[in-house]
Amino acid sequence: MKKAISFLGFLMILFAFSSSVYAQDVSIITGVKVTTPPVKVNYKAGELLDLTGLVVTISSKSNGISVDRDVIFSTSAFSANGITTSPANGTSLFTGNKVVIRVGGKTVSQAITVTRPVKFEVKQQPYKTTYTFGEKLNLAGLIVTLIKSDGTREDVVFSTQAVFESLGFTTTIKDGGDIKSTDKRVTVSYGKFKVNIPIVVNVNIACVKDALSLREQTVAASVSTFTNSVAASLQTRKAALLEAWDKTVVSERNKAINTAWTNFKTAQNTARGVRLVSVKDAWSKWKTDVKLCGTTSTEPQGLDNF
Repeated sequence: MKKAISFLGFLMILFAFSSSVYAQDVSIITGVKVTTPPVKVNYKAGELLDLTGLVVTISSKSNGISVDRDVIFSTSAFSANGITTSPANGTSLFTGNKVVIRVGGKTVSQAITVTRPVKFEVKQQPYKTTYTFGEKLNLAGLIVTLIKSDGTREDVVFSTQAVFESLGFTTTIKDGGDIKSTDKRVTVSYGKFKVNIPIVVNVNIACVKDALSLREQTVAASVSTFTNSVAASLQTRKAALLEAWDKTVVSERNKAINTAWTNFKTAQNTARGVRLVSVKDAWSKWKTDVKLCGTTSTEPQGLDNF
């Protein structure tokens, strides 16, 4: 009987302890507010959101007791407290007038101002706008002007592609990027605004001449090889015919003569086939190589495939 009462007492104590622990663990977020706004609340379009200085107060209730706690912004502190912001810290700003702060299903907004441009123009072209095919794009010297909604003007001097893009600009061809022979312009964009920078891409003449020289050398070599092969086959034919006329039996002599001529024609056809393949390859390579110079071949392949 005593053991039963002791066990019952143990269960009651355990239940009371568990209930106490459970009650302590229950904490409900009841609200969130901005206690101190960020240091920076006014932005130019393209600038990065900076939440430095922001302090939010989270209100919660645990076991009927209300508790407020302040959280000073830092990436780690907000993450540890389950706080998110939209847009996130470090986001390039082009539109919007507030930052929404969320935690535990509660939200609060922090007002911001983003001054947006109403016009975008090129103040100074890049130093280099004419290129020889194969050269890389160089945007050094480019200056663009943003005209803001308040009438102010802001010049942006191109320094590097990374810096330019961090300010909200994009280009259809990146600084240092490849230029196609068909490219006529580089488009610079800033949000919905776009401007074109005309460029000229000239054929790489030195490259064309090198490709042309290689083609002609290959064709000439094929002709030389063909001529030497034909000359050798003529010598072989001559020797075979002389040997044929040494035969006294007419049927054997005629057979040897026919064989000499058949072998000569076969040798000629083989030499001609080798030449044609060599010339065809030379022209095919020329058409590929000349494209790498920024142009295409307009020459008809020579007479008799030369």
